Amino acid sequence: MIILRASPSLRSLSLEKLQLPVGRNGFPDSSTNKTILPQLRTLHIEGASMESIPFLLDQIEVPSLKTVRVEIGYLSETLDYPQLCGSAGRHIGAFLLPEDRDRSHLLIGVWDGWMSLGVGQQRTLICESTWSRTIEPQAKLACITSAMKRMDDRAREEIKVLDLDCTNTEDIGEYLRIVHSHFSRIDQILVRDKKKDRADVDTVLQRLSSPSHLGLWEEWLLPNLTKLQLDLHRSTSANLGDRIVELLTSRKATEGIEEITELKIVVAKGAIDPSTVELLRQSLVLFHLNED
Repeated sequence: MIILRASPSLRSLSLEKLQLPVGRNGFPDSSTNKTILPQLRTLHIEGASMESIPFLLDQIEVPSLKTVRVEIGYLSETLDYPQLCGSAGRHIGAFLLPEDRDRSHLLIGVWDGWMSLGVGQQRTLICESTWSRTIEPQAKLACITSAMKRMDDRAREEIKVLDLDCTNTEDIGEYLRIVHSHFSRIDQILVRDKKKDRADVDTVLQRLSSPSHLGLWEEWLLPNLTKLQLDLHRSTSANLGDRIVELLTSRKATEGIEEITELKIVVAKGAIDPSTVELLRQSLVLFHLNED
């Protein structure tokens, strides 16, 4: 840390096989003696000791940081993944970047071996080479929850658009529940589902079409939702049109939540029945269909 404190002009930092010394009482309290790196734009950590990564991320203040990339490379039974994600999450949206004219976008990406979170132009990427095979779905949910809990409150208030890009097999509808708990002002969702023969988008539409159980009560997720964009150019879901109609109808008929008025879809040609397409045109203020 002494070297970092002496390098305030750093713009890019790559750390490999980092081993921070641990004293008799463990690491010092990370809430004090922060190391400020005012010009750092990118941080890449690879092959560091499992204890060092969260401590380092908690120890630094980086007001210009755009990208954090953590590569673990192998499964570690000792690594507290939620703690790691929380330590990385505290940097998401913590400071306004000059190029961030619009910080209203929240990105959640979960792919084979990767997890990505971002606000505006800022990105945090965590790579685990065996992530998709060894990390249970509930553990991934815990990681995302941990990151969101430590996100900057100012960024949390500005989030209005959710960009959901997931290619894993677990129920991505669960991510909506987590987002609902932390970002109450979201009014637009972009769902990307690029794999064939997958029902993930159906699950998302179902979760938004009826109340969800949250603790001891039921509640509609994302009650301010008015805009929906679906990037499903490889989807072969036979129920897509029916699911969308059900979503629009159920939310329109429910008091206390907003009505969806704008819908944009990228989908395979013929995936939605022509009669359903016409119904959507008549039901929405804005409807755009791109059949590729």
